[in-house]
Amino acid sequence: MAVFYPNLETIKKLRQKPTEGELHALDVLGKALSDEYEVFFQPFINGDIPDIVVMRKGGGVIIVEVKDWDLRHYTIDEKRNWHVNVGGRDRHPIKSPVKQVLNYKENLFNLHVEGLLEKQIQNFKMLNIVNCVVYFHNASTQELNDFVKTKFQKDERDSQHWNKYLGYLSYFDLLGINTFTEGNIQSIMEKRWVSKKSYLFDQELYESFKRCFSPSTHTSEQGIRITYSKEQEKIIESRAGSWQKVKGVAGSGKTLCLAKRAVNAHLRHGGNVLILTFNITLRNYIRDKISEVREGFDWKYFHIIHYHQFFSNMANNHSRPILSFDSWENTSFFEIVKDAIDQYDTILVDEIQDYQKPWVELVLKYFLNAESSEYVAYGDEKQNIYQRVFDDQEKKPFTKIGGQWNLLKKSYRVSNKIGRLAELFQKHFFDGRYEFDEILTQGDLFDQSEIGYHNFQAFSADEIFRIYRKVAKKYGLHDNDICIQSASVEPLRLIDEHISTTSSQKTNTMFESQETYLEILKNRKLSNEQFKKDYKAIRKKMKEGESINDEEEKILKNVKLVKNDIYKVRRSKKFNYWDNRGLLKLSTVHSFKGWEVDTLILLITNDEESSGLNEESIDPASESDEGFNSEELIYTAITRCRKNLFVVNFGNQAFDSFFTKHIHQFQ
Repeated sequence: MAVFYPNLETIKKLRQKPTEGELHALDVLGKALSDEYEVFFQPFINGDIPDIVVMRKGGGVIIVEVKDWDLRHYTIDEKRNWHVNVGGRDRHPIKSPVKQVLNYKENLFNLHVEGLLEKQIQNFKMLNIVNCVVYFHNASTQELNDFVKTKFQKDERDSQHWNKYLGYLSYFDLLGINTFTEGNIQSIMEKRWVSKKSYLFDQELYESFKRCFSPSTHTSEQGIRITYSKEQEKIIESRAGSWQKVKGVAGSGKTLCLAKRAVNAHLRHGGNVLILTFNITLRNYIRDKISEVREGFDWKYFHIIHYHQFFSNMANNHSRPILSFDSWENTSFFEIVKDAIDQYDTILVDEIQDYQKPWVELVLKYFLNAESSEYVAYGDEKQNIYQRVFDDQEKKPFTKIGGQWNLLKKSYRVSNKIGRLAELFQKHFFDGRYEFDEILTQGDLFDQSEIGYHNFQAFSADEIFRIYRKVAKKYGLHDNDICIQSASVEPLRLIDEHISTTSSQKTNTMFESQETYLEILKNRKLSNEQFKKDYKAIRKKMKEGESINDEEEKILKNVKLVKNDIYKVRRSKKFNYWDNRGLLKLSTVHSFKGWEVDTLILLITNDEESSGLNEESIDPASESDEGFNSEELIYTAITRCRKNLFVVNFGNQAFDSFFTKHIHQFQ
């Protein structure tokens, strides 16, 4: 018999009872499969909650989506979009179960299993290690086929589209009540190679998948003893019905307090805690801080995720299709499924200055338990790197919380020099825009700290490498304590390649390597040099209002495909970024926001005169939130540094005048 997680008795006693179809599926799987197979019921995978996951060591993974739907209440339109009929003639769009289970599979590759996406890019056969089954408990296989296929076969005029649709469905096993049997399950395991030996699904991958499906338990012995200040003590106390907003200077311990508040909340009510960020990488930093809390708890109760992935996961879990970009800001998006949502007793939002008003309203409306609600927002308006619009009078981010902010005024992270520089930066760039924050440091926090400044006319990866080597040697620094940051990815990618080729040194990055970047272009049958040259020329024509020809239109389509491929790699790298790997770090300022490092080498490129490195101008892998050196962005970078800061400017006059004027104070 298969091994169940949790065991069958526990599954039957869960607060949210399994459906009839799920119980039947579990019963069949238990009888059909030997103890070589592991069956996970509704594993919580960073927000994804597939119904059932089956795994066999050395074989592979099967995701099973179970639907107890009566197909008489559902329709599929001519574009094969699903709808549910509610209250007579009312039709509401829902997500196709096939797309739903595919989304779970894609997230395993793109997010949850570290390094799996890059392995897939190198070998497309990696996709075969995860397969999908959709089981309709209240329909026969014939009824299901008639519903999903037959009417399109009759109405389809274009045989090419019909064959493409059949080819798409062939990657899934669609089963009805009469075919979800022990014999068919065994046949599927053989057909999809799960029952056989797979050279792709090795021990390392098996262990990575197992960690995803089985959250660990944290013991009090794993924590460290932390002393909280009086200011912080007011922030970490968990209370039912408490709504608070917290603002703190750089290094004041906002994330430390958030972590302790999260644990205290769970210990108080024994339920789930939702922790939302905007920055993808910050989830792992928060997890690290929660790990430091000296208490015993199960990790499954802590849902730490950035807003957009949370929204996507919840939409997929509840079969809600995201039809346009407007969905993200639709404060009634989950109205049709609101009664099925399992709400949180505590919601903590970090980086509230990065949030838009509708996001906050949507989260509180549908996901916060009104009876025992605890909601805390943490932020710093001066780290408004995405240029959100704040209230004109308060000049603070929207929180939906009235009254005064709880203030953390003392910094426990930055040196005196960094604190003074941050204050000078505020006075120079933020006067009249934001309130001035005096940064109170702990006296001489570091015995020795340094601030240096370099100004070059043109970018040079070799020059950055020389500065890094010189700084590391002079101050006896370990690579783990050094980070090189920039507003855009391309200079970092070139530095990473230079380090790799000249010293064979490994690095810790949040973006694709040059090798992966070129492999993506190769998969799209594109040349790097010609591709970027053509793309730059097309953008120039479009900016000048000129029309583009068919060949140029084709290049733009390829640009979108390449950008999407690289976006997925970057998102995966960020999602699985961990700080203390003993390696030199390279990151955009955006991705590193919320983290901290002893020594920072900060690159400032020229925004006004293209140096060929502004990824918004020519890099097809650009993201809209990266590339421009705003004052908020540079301030955010400075306040991520604890001790030694070395600014390297490549011809940006606005920042050169500031650092040239003030750098002598820190020599």
